[in-house]
Amino acid sequence: MIKIFNFIKKNTLVMISLLGICITIFSFGVSTKSNPVPTSPQKTNVSPYESTIFVPGILEASSQNISVGTSQGGIVKSIFVKPGDKIEKGKPLFQLDDSSTKANLEIKKASLNLAQGSLREASEQWSTVSSLEDERVISKEEINKRKSSYLSAKAKLDQAKAEILLVENTLKMMTVYSPISGDVLQVNIKEGEYVSPGGLSATVMVGVLDPLHVRVDIDESEIPRVNKNARAVGYLRGSKKIKKELQFVRFESFVSSKKATGESDERSDTRVLQALYKMERGVEEFFVGQRMDVYIEEIGVNK
Repeated sequence: MIKIFNFIKKNTLVMISLLGICITIFSFGVSTKSNPVPTSPQKTNVSPYESTIFVPGILEASSQNISVGTSQGGIVKSIFVKPGDKIEKGKPLFQLDDSSTKANLEIKKASLNLAQGSLREASEQWSTVSSLEDERVISKEEINKRKSSYLSAKAKLDQAKAEILLVENTLKMMTVYSPISGDVLQVNIKEGEYVSPGGLSATVMVGVLDPLHVRVDIDESEIPRVNKNARAVGYLRGSKKIKKELQFVRFESFVSSKKATGESDERSDTRVLQALYKMERGVEEFFVGQRMDVYIEEIGVNK
């Protein structure tokens, strides 16, 4: 026993060192073990064509999504529509606070009344001298003075009328109308909020939803394979059953950098050609902004 104890005592440091080496080797093996590389999500649908090109698509209004702006800035007074409403061309969407514009109109009308009174007075004085058979009864200087007063009063009246017309047009523009017949897609304003002129802030979005358009991004390497006469189908993203036949509308004729969508397998250096396909809505529920998996048949000389 004494010999064994002395052996252990003498070799304690050696055993601790060997144990440390074993732990280090094990830890290194675990830390360097390759993690599985995440793979791109597999397409859940099967193309109906023997040879096909797959492209991602997104739904939009066939009129494109129109954000209706205003040429006047102001506080939103009333909103006449809500998302999902049908809207006719020329119907009001929202109205800005017009109280100050109406007050300005009253001031301009008062100025118009004064200008009309001044013109009547100047016209009478000018009429008196202009109808004289013998101009020697009044000095030429007085004649010129009255004529000048009449012309000045007439010009002021014309200016007052023009100012009233300008304010009335401004008052009309305080109410914003739909430029098309279609559907209200979004209402991005609230009563009491300030709206900037010139489309600098979001207001109301409208569009034509029957038919819908599918905007697809065709990778530049796939462009030679795409034929505008080819058949195409689209599956609603995440669904194997909702399938729609697509009809080619047009190419956008400009290859540009692809906009980021946030998908894990997306490349940042991709350039794409955008194309539009028409899709009838049918009985299914479709919404602008939804994604679609689009399959285009590969045909003809491009094959």
